[in-house]
Amino acid sequence: PNVYVCMCVNVCACMCVHTQQRVPEKTHATGAEGCFAMLMFCNNRPQLLEQTLDSLFTVRGVLVDKLVASQDGSNPAVAAVLAQRGIVHFEHAKKPMGAIGKKKEGAALIAEHYKWAVDKAFGHFGESAAHLVIIEDDMLFAPDFMQLFIQLAPLLERDPTLWTISAFADNGFSGMVFDETRVIRTEWTVGFGWLLRRRLWEDELRHQWPKTHWDHWLRSDKRRRGRETLFPEVSRDYHTGVKGTHSEPGQFDRYFRNIRLAAQQSPLLMGGDLDQLVSANYEEATRQLVAAATPVRNLSDLEALALDISTAQAPPLVLCYESANASDKAWQPVATYFGLWHTSPIRGEHRGLVRTGHRGRSLLLIASWSPYSKLLPAGTPRLTGAHFIEHGAVSRLSVGWLARAKTPSTSVLNSPPDATTDIGPTGLLRRELAAA
Repeated sequence: PNVYVCMCVNVCACMCVHTQQRVPEKTHATGAEGCFAMLMFCNNRPQLLEQTLDSLFTVRGVLVDKLVASQDGSNPAVAAVLAQRGIVHFEHAKKPMGAIGKKKEGAALIAEHYKWAVDKAFGHFGESAAHLVIIEDDMLFAPDFMQLFIQLAPLLERDPTLWTISAFADNGFSGMVFDETRVIRTEWTVGFGWLLRRRLWEDELRHQWPKTHWDHWLRSDKRRRGRETLFPEVSRDYHTGVKGTHSEPGQFDRYFRNIRLAAQQSPLLMGGDLDQLVSANYEEATRQLVAAATPVRNLSDLEALALDISTAQAPPLVLCYESANASDKAWQPVATYFGLWHTSPIRGEHRGLVRTGHRGRSLLLIASWSPYSKLLPAGTPRLTGAHFIEHGAVSRLSVGWLARAKTPSTSVLNSPPDATTDIGPTGLLRRELAAA
């Protein structure tokens, strides 16, 4: 049987497992019923846990017997919520780590719990669980959260250049993403609601698991070895936790509050033809997309664009920015100008290209070191960090800048939601159009 496991540590995480199936020569998306095994991480937030479970059990195909939870430490209120729902749960005993600082200690506790819980989940569901979907206790879910994994999982067996699937789009902000059927490849490994293969866990990760910062370790080039993650353009889960071990003031408001949550019930991803996501096909399609895009020569021209939601399906715009390499801080002014995640490695990046949207139009951001920059017309300018700062980007990312930073005037994404908008607002662009 298919299995789905859910566990929660300090930051709740869930894993989904499903039986391995023979992969056809050509992979097509279907709306097939089913559920992977799920693992949810939880700690000491019973109210958030209740909200997460209420959302999870509205997802098509999710069943309580496909879910387990891993609780980090003892909290009677959390245990009561799980017991009331009939959810099998494990309790992880926290080990004293010593006074090494809150953030360092928190990262070590999470890493230890994560390994312990994944082992427990795979053991609980047995060998039939070839995959595990990992979620957290501070999430809301799209109606097709489980179907995303069911449709995409066969590609992990077919394409050796893929290694995980995530339901979360880090830069999937309302007004900047448009297509709920599109799936993207990225070198960034996304940890909010993701699918882990048993074979990857047992053959590569388990015996080398780090003592701290497991997510940074997983994203390293040494660990990833050129493999990529699949994620949807429009997120299938939404992060509700305002406070956390590694959160800082302003971070939730800028990077999580306005994530768009998909609303459709089980759309066929990539128009039903998942073959487009296989490495060689994806590369060719990306090259064609870049070659057909309209270059942006300066930010003044970009700001002058009329706000028009009908242009979302038009050929994209493309902007090339000056950058020496993948770790160059030249990304920071670009990111803060558009309101995207400012950190490196760059979230959602594929070979130096990030897909986003601006004023209703699809936009490709390409680093000058990217091989895709060679496809741009001769004379296409490479915009410098100084140019972005001149137009309102944050010039210096000192400690606490998130709490002080104002939303870039050119971006739709951080407009405050009105009182009638649910979490994961989708009406920001519509409201700005109405006010124009």
